[in-house]
Amino acid sequence: MRNDFLIATHAMVYLYHRGGLISSDELAQNICTTGPKVREILSKLMKFGLVQSRLGSDGGYSLAKADVGLDEVASAVDAKFIGALHVTGDMDKQCLVSSQMGPYMEDLLQGLDRECLKLLKSVKVSQVNDDLVRLSKTDEKGRKDRQSQPSGRKSSDG
Repeated sequence: MRNDFLIATHAMVYLYHRGGLISSDELAQNICTTGPKVREILSKLMKFGLVQSRLGSDGGYSLAKADVGLDEVASAVDAKFIGALHVTGDMDKQCLVSSQMGPYMEDLLQGLDRECLKLLKSVKVSQVNDDLVRLSKTDEKGRKDRQSQPSGRKSSDG
């Protein structure tokens, strides 16, 4: 499920950045995943009213809402950020630690997920886009600066 959130966020930011209707194939290519996986995620986003689609040769997907919080994206794909693949212990054992560790850790991890959602509520798709644009400009400037300066490296043989 963690990957679903990453794919969904990438799709939402790309739809915001490009505007208009975007095909699932174009989204899949940009996200570097398969078309069926993108369509599965987009279907979940559509059920939550975050994305809309239009059928036909000139169809595609677009944002359904002006500005979406990443908490909404996470909820749409039922994202779990903190979780254990295996919970330790055995509730049927007579040992206090073994019988209680699993439920205790599950409660703790669910609380951490709730805190993640609270944090994501303050991050909007538009903000992620703006941050990426800003980072791109910073990276471009850094590349230009590196290209215009001599490397100053000496060969390893002296």
